[in-house]
Amino acid sequence: VIAELCGRKLITERKFGGPDEALRVDVDISIYLYVQLIDEDQKLEFIFVCGHRRDVPEDARPFIGKVTWDTGNQQLTSYQPVVLGDSSCLEHLQSMRLSPDLLSGRSYEAVEWEDTSTPDQ
Repeated sequence: VIAELCGRKLITERKFGGPDEALRVDVDISIYLYVQLIDEDQKLEFIFVCGHRRDVPEDARPFIGKVTWDTGNQQLTSYQPVVLGDSSCLEHLQSMRLSPDLLSGRSYEAVEWEDTSTPDQ
């Protein structure tokens, strides 16, 4: 049995048994960070977070830089999942600090986190 979530292999296990045989899969919470142009005249870009790679807009680019949160850190160089762990997702996100690798002449200003999600339909 191979268990995958969003294209990520979670577990490969050989199981023998009848219809009552069970397979438990523990899943770490992961997010993707991406950058999207918001105002072309001002060259204003925002950094966004989503839970699935497929939710990244086609016109976005990957966040490149260091991500730090209460229990870890990760250097991102492309679209890579940031693995936060198996619990306390909101606490991890609220503690998150971003340090983007910027081109000369660019600046970064952090703003307070805002939930821009929409209810699933």
